[in-house]
Amino acid sequence: RAANRFSERRRRGGSVNLELPETKMRVADGRVEITPLANLRSRDTVAEAMMMVGAAVAQFALVNDLPIPFTFQEPPEPLEVSDTLAGMFARRKTMRPSRQAVEPARHSGLGLDAYVRATSPLRRYLDLVTHQQLRAYLQGRLLLSPQAVVERIGASEAVTGSVRQAESLSRQHWLLVYFLQHKPWRGEGIVVDRFGSRATAMVPELAWEARMHLREDVDLDSTVRLSVNAVDLATLDAFVQAAV
Repeated sequence: RAANRFSERRRRGGSVNLELPETKMRVADGRVEITPLANLRSRDTVAEAMMMVGAAVAQFALVNDLPIPFTFQEPPEPLEVSDTLAGMFARRKTMRPSRQAVEPARHSGLGLDAYVRATSPLRRYLDLVTHQQLRAYLQGRLLLSPQAVVERIGASEAVTGSVRQAESLSRQHWLLVYFLQHKPWRGEGIVVDRFGSRATAMVPELAWEARMHLREDVDLDSTVRLSVNAVDLATLDAFVQAAV
């Protein structure tokens, strides 16, 4: 009930809810396994609980004047779209990346006036910095200065882009290996973007955005049959053919 109330509060604050396919990928005994993640209420509750922690820590820091790396996100470009998969894809393209600063600012995507990431200190360095500041305050020890926190934000930002790129390239590599192991792969995708004859189709079971050429009379949110005709691991390319 608390999570539902918090979700409604964020909705009133203008939060953006993107419901796009997600999957879990693992390699077991040399075989690539891709499992779709179900849209469960339990996952939503956990996500809301994590955001509740972030909002609470942010308020605690503001009340007690703690220098911590607040996370903020500028408002997306205004866009009227449907709640279909193509609409969600279009809305995601308008979203600006979140950033960190020692001064709080509004996180438009979450619909919160102040927010800090604090739930993953083993995985995200700035979450660890937040924990260190909280622990120092509660134990009465010397806090990092605002300038020291700014320097840690800069150090984190210097490598975050490379880490995300490595993760993305790794996922693309193993997806292509999956296609090689399931040759010839065939499935269905939903058209989520068009630019002339070029199109992007989302394959929900793989959370894969396949790019291809389509006839210009194929509408967004149409279902198309896809086949992967070839894979080039060196360039991380999959050669896709589509038929309506």
